[in-house]
Amino acid sequence: MTCKACESTDRSADIIDPILSVRDLTVHFVGLDQPMLDRVSFDVRRGEVVALVGESGSGKSVTALSIMRLLPSAAKMSASAIEFDGQDLQKLSSTAFDRLRGGRLSMLFQQPQVMLDPTSKVGVQVGEPLLYHNGTHGRENRRQVVGLLGEVGIPDPAARVDCYSFELSGGMAQRVMMAAALSAGPELLIADEPTTALDVTVQTQILRLLDTERRHRRLAVLLITHDLAVVSAIADRIVVMYAGRVVEEGPTSQVLKNPAHPYTQALIRCSLLQVDAQGRLFSLPHGAVHARDLAVGCRFHPRCPVAQAHGYLERCVMEEPGLRDTDFGRKARCWTVVDREAAVSEGAPA
Repeated sequence: MTCKACESTDRSADIIDPILSVRDLTVHFVGLDQPMLDRVSFDVRRGEVVALVGESGSGKSVTALSIMRLLPSAAKMSASAIEFDGQDLQKLSSTAFDRLRGGRLSMLFQQPQVMLDPTSKVGVQVGEPLLYHNGTHGRENRRQVVGLLGEVGIPDPAARVDCYSFELSGGMAQRVMMAAALSAGPELLIADEPTTALDVTVQTQILRLLDTERRHRRLAVLLITHDLAVVSAIADRIVVMYAGRVVEEGPTSQVLKNPAHPYTQALIRCSLLQVDAQGRLFSLPHGAVHARDLAVGCRFHPRCPVAQAHGYLERCVMEEPGLRDTDFGRKARCWTVVDREAAVSEGAPA
């Protein structure tokens, strides 16, 4: 895939103001001492794609479910603000939020053949948001559904509208999910691992479709993924998460070319299948650390090769760094970044 973010992406004033602004999002689960999300903050501007990146368990999907009010009952959420188009979502009643969710604010889920109802026809499921949010019913509803199915690349949409999800391939089912997510004309689409479990060729088709739709509709997209190839193909900015915390964020081209945080560096090395001096594939030691397992210090320090190689381990264990501004509009949460920026500001060689 070509790196979309390496191209010129100056898209004028429509991406200046955030359509989604999340501040200090924290999620606790009953029975766990530590939060699964800890003060997560980021923006998504109009017309741009922001990728939430990290390993399984990093908090990406919990972030999406928090925004959409789809957390399980055992989860307790708090935030300074979760604003959509200037409106704090936390202050909306359940009825008001239901009118927003699936309409102006929509979500594309992973595992479409699990999410789609096998007992309901495709046309009914795609048409539900049109009926609920736009009041479109009857023949006009069906006409628009057929148009949506054709728009997302489903062949013979007039016939497919009467199919069931179990009659579709994984790629076709994901296209149906996309048609349903787009049907009521959203302004922000949250796409949770939209290419998971799909063949590589189908993944590429779905990504191209997503990019085409967001350009055509001037959509803002919050893309949740662990796949850096997906990120390089479509995202404008990256927010890297580890163990419930944001550890780096910035323009995609800068983060992928010159990652500041050791975890981001490791993700890139793993995605490129790099080998060490002994010819072994690079991998991080130990398993992924969940937010619930750490109380103090940098959450990445048990696995961090930089901390262990350069004598930062004691401080990394005892004190967590803040998310600091670096160069090229980036931020990173790492003591090596703090020290490097301090050296630069003092005029010392970095």
